[in-house]
Amino acid sequence: MLQFRRSVEAEKHQLQELNNRLGQYLSRTMQLEHDNAILITEINKIRQEKTVEWDNQCMAEMRDLRRMVGQLSSEKSRAETEREKLWQEFQMLQLMCCEEQVVCKDIGGELKGCEKQLHKAQQTNGELEEHLFQLENEYKFIEDAHRQEITKLRNQVHSRPIVTQTYHGPTAVSMEEMQHYALSLSEGWTDTLEMYRRKVEDMEESIKADQTRLDDLQREKMQYASEFDKLRKEAEKQGQIQIHLEEQLIDMQENFHVDITQYQVIIDKLEREREMLANTMAEKFRDHQQLLQVKMDLGMEVAYYRALIEGEHQQHLQSRERVIGIVHYFQIRTTSVWNH
Repeated sequence: MLQFRRSVEAEKHQLQELNNRLGQYLSRTMQLEHDNAILITEINKIRQEKTVEWDNQCMAEMRDLRRMVGQLSSEKSRAETEREKLWQEFQMLQLMCCEEQVVCKDIGGELKGCEKQLHKAQQTNGELEEHLFQLENEYKFIEDAHRQEITKLRNQVHSRPIVTQTYHGPTAVSMEEMQHYALSLSEGWTDTLEMYRRKVEDMEESIKADQTRLDDLQREKMQYASEFDKLRKEAEKQGQIQIHLEEQLIDMQENFHVDITQYQVIIDKLEREREMLANTMAEKFRDHQQLLQVKMDLGMEVAYYRALIEGEHQQHLQSRERVIGIVHYFQIRTTSVWNH
């Protein structure tokens, strides 16, 4: 009996311990459930606050990004305008270079023509100088021959012996006739000499005119050469400017492509965020629609129950009035019966 009692007491003690442990477990479970409810409430509150803050932050970021996109679009338009201006300046410089090349070619052709004229004038001048030298030699030779002839005639006149003839022959040449002949011959030689002198003067004037023209051609040649050097330097300067502008245009195009790539990345990111916001807004709109539907259903149910309650109340009032009327009727009948 003692052993059985002990075993029963031991089992009772174990059952009490188990009950105590079960109570502790249940109390602990209830405490944890209470803590979980509090945590869930706080989490929902924090989520709502974070959702509002996140929406505000996203809207602010969207506004900033839209402003950045607007600025980038304006900068892009300004860069395109500058590129168009540079391209127009580049085309204008190319046109100016082409015109300068045409002018240089024309000046080169004129310069070659002037060089040919100069060479021809130099040849003509050389020929005229040779002809002048020949005429001077001929003039000296004729003058010497004329002088010798005059001297010879004078010597013949002075040294001619006087011959007396007894017969009548042809008339002898007198001294006056000889002098007249010498004078006429001298005048003829003088006229010839004067003619040659006039020719020589004309040749000298022609040579002077050719020399003047040659000097003018030399000055024009030097002027054309100076203008050609200026045009060549200007063309080289324009070529350097053109190369510099082409390099700037290439750099601007590269920077423009880089900016376009960056802008495209930003735009893609904004598109993804916009899609996310649109999806979130669509979900919230669906939730709002569901809440409105539930609210409408609840309102309809409340209206239905209110109508039922009002109908029952009306029926109750009508029944009461009917009962009151019946009671009043019986009271009147009873009173009339008692009176009779």
